[in-house]
Formats: sequence, C-alpha cells, structure tokens
Amino acid sequence: EAILLYLNVLDKEEGVLAQMKNGDEYYPKVLKTSFYIAFAYRELGNYSEAKEMFHYVLDEQKRVFGEYHPETILTEENIATVYLQSGETSEALRRYEDVLNKQKKSYEKDHQMCLMTKFNIAQTLRHLGKYSEALQLLEQILVKQKNLFRDDNHPQVLKTEFYRVLATFELERRPKIVDEMKQILARTIHVFGESHPESLKARFHIATSNRHLGNYTEVLETFLDILGKQKDISGNGHPETLKTKFSVGFTYYLTGRYSEALVALQDVFIACKNLFGENNTETIEAKNAIATVRSRKHSKTLQMVIFLLLLQCVVVYGLFS
Repeated sequence: EAILLYLNVLDKEEGVLAQMKNGDEYYPKVLKTSFYIAFAYRELGNYSEAKEMFHYVLDEQKRVFGEYHPETILTEENIATVYLQSGETSEALRRYEDVLNKQKKSYEKDHQMCLMTKFNIAQTLRHLGKYSEALQLLEQILVKQKNLFRDDNHPQVLKTEFYRVLATFELERRPKIVDEMKQILARTIHVFGESHPESLKARFHIATSNRHLGNYTEVLETFLDILGKQKDISGNGHPETLKTKFSVGFTYYLTGRYSEALVALQDVFIACKNLFGENNTETIEAKNAIATVRSRKHSKTLQMVIFLLLLQCVVVYGLFS
C-alpha cells in the first residue's frame, strides 16, 4: 500500500515537472519521492526493485547535488544496506566503508551519521564471522554514543549495547552473557514496546543464543511467538518473518520433529526463491537445511525398520533367548 501511494505521488510530481518551464527547483522533490519508493521496496524485502530505484536516485543526486551532498551519501548508505540484507555481505562492507570515507569529509569525526555507518560496518563484520573486529568497533561506538546522547536508554545506545553483548556471546558462548542480553531487552521493550521490530530482533537473537546452549524447548516457544507477531506486523513473506520461520524449522529438526521441520523449511525455501532468487544465500541455506532434514529423517526411518525386523525375528524365532 505504501509503495502504491508513493508511486501515485511520483506520477503526479513527474506530471507537474513536465509542465514546468524550469523544473530545477522542483526536481529534488521528485528524487525524494523516488528515494521513499526505494526505501519501501527495501523494507518489504523487494531487494531487486530497491537496488534499481536507489541506483537511479543516486545517479541523479550526484548530477544535481554532487557526490558529497548529505542526501547523496544517505542514498549510498541505503544501497549498502540492501546489499547486506540480500546476502551480498562483502559488497555491503565495501560500500559502507566508502560511505564512511565520504562522511568523514562532510561531517565531524564523531557525528551521529558517522557512528551509524560504523555500526552498520560492525554488523556486516558480524555477518562475515569477524566477531572480534565487530566487538572492538561496537565498544568504540558505544562510548561515543553515550557521550553524544547522555542517555543510556537512547534507542541508538540500546541497539549498540545489545549487539556488543551479542558479539561477545558469539565469541565466548557463555550463559551469563545471555542474561546480559535479557537485561538490555527489558530496557528495549520499555523504550520501543514489546512488538516493535527492534524488540523482536533482540528476542530472536536471545533465542538463537539459547539454542546454541541447547535449550531447545524454551527456544521453540519463543521463535513461534515471535513468528506470530511478525506475521501480524510484516506479513508471511517479509524477510524477517522468513528468517524466524527458518529458525522454527531448524529447531524442529534439532528436537527430532522432522516432518514439521520439513514443512516449515520448504515454505521458507519457496518464499526465498520467489523473493530473492535461486542463487541467494538465504535460498541456498534453506535448500541445504531441507536436504539435511530429509537425510536424517530417512536415516531414522531406516533404523526403525531394522529395529522392527529384529523384533520380529525375536518373536518368531526366539532369538537371543
């Protein structure tokens, strides 16, 4: 609905622009609407459309505003985020670093925008498995954000603090670190609310951490609760919903509920294939998970058949008597 609304606005704005003798002053408004369309595509997980629209906006912004204009740099950062969300992590890191270098020429060293880009770089490093580098960067960002905002419950401070603790867990895998995450989650819920995406993401990461510690039953209940809320808020096909559904399927697998695991994972695979394409990281991961579950399910079935045959031999022939 948001995209349709923006497209309608854009169509009207382009109509106005076509009727003007000198549209130079009006054109930035058209670019702003195009930016919002790209952003809406990104939020819905339509990454191909988002990339195409963002790149169009970026080319025009460079022509109209210049390469180092704040709006041009903001669009470049959003393009980097699309690459990260679509699984092209190395390319996302390269683009974020390029954005940061440009921001340093346009803003003060510890400007809020620079800190946000550094945070995105830290998150990208986490996705690449470079947890030590991510942790070091997050600790630096947190100190500067606390000095900047003077509020431990500022949304950006809370977010950085949570992912700093998460990066620590990813390095050390200790139960006490999960307790720290839960404390930050309580503050996050107080600021954002229980069903806010940031609260749900924090709960998701805590559940994933608990799964690494082997707490499967508690984790499954949490994943299912998050999934229900995400379906209500974002819909069945949103990337965050699919990510949680994958975790539900994988947790079913870990608890030996193979049939339920296959149903969930097959749903994720089909949705990811339609949304991202066959060669996307998320699609491949779902496909590999399905193969693993099927193999395990077949192995268990074979073991059961052998056991029943042996039992029959015992009954019929009196073996082992």
